[in-house]
Amino acid sequence: MQTPPLSARINTAGLTETIERPLFLVCPFSCLEPFINRHFGKSGYFLTGMGANFQQQDERYWQEVRQAIRQQNINTVYLVCDTDCRFLQQAMMSAEEESVQAVDIMRQLREQHAMSFHQDMTDLQQRHYLAELFLRQQIALMTTPDALGGCPVKIKGLITTKSRGSIMALQPLMFGYN
Repeated sequence: MQTPPLSARINTAGLTETIERPLFLVCPFSCLEPFINRHFGKSGYFLTGMGANFQQQDERYWQEVRQAIRQQNINTVYLVCDTDCRFLQQAMMSAEEESVQAVDIMRQLREQHAMSFHQDMTDLQQRHYLAELFLRQQIALMTTPDALGGCPVKIKGLITTKSRGSIMALQPLMFGYN
């Protein structure tokens, strides 16, 4: 018996009264669309950015995204970071080779939180923690008026490990996001 998509399970459990119309912000190199569709059904939309980094987009870009959100009645935006992402794995290495902006941002986060990366943590645990830090930063940026602030959407984070079939919702901070 096939497990129903997460959104269907949430709706049938009575936890939400509206049908979720999600937009997933993902890295194109992680190839997460089929994986996410298996968990959420095929009613979502996808927007890609290198390493799931949407920090340097201009105002016109965000105007078009906000317009699409309104036209498609999107009510939830998920920022998704996969622990298998090549950019996240590159950020875990200490090499200072030239890289894309997402790797630089992740490396900076790793340096800022170096004391939190314990030697007794597995490689996967460290990648998971870095993904969480990165998503929290990206979500904070998404809620600004220059990005999606003022848009009638919930902004959430998902950490995936596609190779293990794992998908986990990022838990909200007390003073964070929805």
